[in-house]
Amino acid sequence: MGAKQWEEATCIDFKEDKDKKAENSIILIKEDGCWSYVGRVGGEQPLSLGDGCEQVGIATHELGHALGLFHTMSRYDRDDFITVVLENVVEGFVDQYIKETPQTTTNYGFTYDYGSIMHYGASSASHNNKPTMVANDTRYQESMGSQILSFIDKSMINDHYNCKGKQIKTPSEREKLKGGTVQQNVPKQPQPNAKMVDSLIHENAQNVFAQVVMAVLFVINE
Repeated sequence: MGAKQWEEATCIDFKEDKDKKAENSIILIKEDGCWSYVGRVGGEQPLSLGDGCEQVGIATHELGHALGLFHTMSRYDRDDFITVVLENVVEGFVDQYIKETPQTTTNYGFTYDYGSIMHYGASSASHNNKPTMVANDTRYQESMGSQILSFIDKSMINDHYNCKGKQIKTPSEREKLKGGTVQQNVPKQPQPNAKMVDSLIHENAQNVFAQVVMAVLFVINE
């Protein structure tokens, strides 16, 4: 169902590689936590949906990473929209809040999306039940994160993979959500995400084919 959300909104297709002949593929495994690499790393690429990762929104989120999306709160302009309260973040999750740069990512001109499926909730990864993120505009404090794809989630992937002919909104509606010019960025080597898990387009994501091969639907690690 997580794959279906992306298929219905973009030109991305997920195919099962029953004969395991694909040179590059995503393999679903069951390890501790929910995590994925960002963009293509080559070969059989693991994506973990462990215990507690059964929600469709979580699978959609992790596939977003594999397609090249970082967390929204990692945007290089995030300080204009939120304040990250690192002292409230569980020690092992601090790296999930590291800001990217205009040299490593592009926003495709879209404004900050509090309601992105790639955005954590306001109190996610908190060790004391206090907010880990505070919206600079308090009207958005309770609307961070989502279990479904936002318009901007869909549009960024459609723009990045050049999904012409599959517009979600009219051009005029799309322009209303644009917020600046597209940055010209250089590639960066993809990095694995921590457990539990990113929304910026990783430039290396251009190496992922529009037809994503699912080599194994689910592999249980002993």
